[in-house]
Amino acid sequence: MGDQQTLPADIIGRLFRREPDMLADPYSAYRELREAGPVIRVDGPPQGPPWLNAWHVFDWASASACLRNPRVSSQRQMAAMPLEHFGIDPATPAALFFWRMQAQTMLTMDAPDHTRLRGLSLKAFTPRVVEGMRGEIQSIVDSLLGGVNARGETTFDVMADLAGPLPTMVIARLLGIPADDWAQFKRWSDGLIGFNITQQKIDNFFQLGQFLARRIAERRREPRDDLISGLIAARDRDDALSEDELVGQCVILLVGGHETTTFALGNAIYRLLADVSRWDRLPETAIAPAIEELLRYDSPFQALSRRAAADLDLSGAPIAAGDTVWLWIAAANRDPAAFPDPDIIDLERRDNRHLSFGLGPHYCLGAALARLELQVAVATLRERWPSLRLQSDSVDWKRDGAIRGPSVLPVEAG
Repeated sequence: MGDQQTLPADIIGRLFRREPDMLADPYSAYRELREAGPVIRVDGPPQGPPWLNAWHVFDWASASACLRNPRVSSQRQMAAMPLEHFGIDPATPAALFFWRMQAQTMLTMDAPDHTRLRGLSLKAFTPRVVEGMRGEIQSIVDSLLGGVNARGETTFDVMADLAGPLPTMVIARLLGIPADDWAQFKRWSDGLIGFNITQQKIDNFFQLGQFLARRIAERRREPRDDLISGLIAARDRDDALSEDELVGQCVILLVGGHETTTFALGNAIYRLLADVSRWDRLPETAIAPAIEELLRYDSPFQALSRRAAADLDLSGAPIAAGDTVWLWIAAANRDPAAFPDPDIIDLERRDNRHLSFGLGPHYCLGAALARLELQVAVATLRERWPSLRLQSDSVDWKRDGAIRGPSVLPVEAG
């Protein structure tokens, strides 16, 4: 590794290790790396950590180009390190299931398989269907905040009382999972999205898969009007899904449908309360562009990986077929070339082309649902507690995984 790479490699390593100062403010590091790059190659030992022997992208133009380029593959599990690297026995049932599922979801597929699987789930997330869920989402938010009122306390934790349970309850209802099972599957699915693999994650993933396999078996016996039953019908009628793909689809819808939205909501509320003038003028602000700006400013997903399926030039960087490419979404969302005054929150910002939901064929399937959840939750919270304030200026940031957001967010209802 050349001397000119030492500083970028050190900063990138600290970002991956989620060191406290990087968690508190990764954006200064992103700015420095974008100005040094914006596409940076970091080399190292063959069995080094995942940020070595890879390209790192920090600007909006390069990141968006990668997300749209069919020569940049989502089959990133092909470039992943073996489980042995993490001290995990790859022969256990849990490890075998984990590795098998890596190739069975939309997240790790390219066309035509990705197109086929996405099409089977897309009808559950159309704008019309999502808008039809507004009343149910409002009811869930009202119930959660009503629970805070019922306790008679003036302080509560936004993450535990609203941001955590809301997306879990919404996606569970969509899939048709009984309320009695919500807490259990949330424990299994929390923290599965991340840079590092641990035995606990492998075990939780396996338990979640077994849980969903049992729900699938139940729906085969007694179909209902839910997404699991719809996927089963597609599997059995048209052979559109393999059995592994059926389980994999349910797993990824469940995991992807709640954790990112939880931290997007936590980030949004934190930023609104960190400057009370934003919170105070929120009723006079259109909620849709305000939520888009908060998603841009603090993307819950900080980075994701891709693999080059062919040689390509990316902003002058010669990326070879098979190379791993890390797209730093949160850095791209603060690129001044794409967003005027990117480090300022402008709740009325227009033409907000943030990448928090991705771009291109892998654009987040549940983006419309996540937007609606955030809009309803933020607007209802503001209406119920106009004098809501943070209890502390410091934030305990989530320390595990590729997602950034508050692990707790205590507030004073006033």
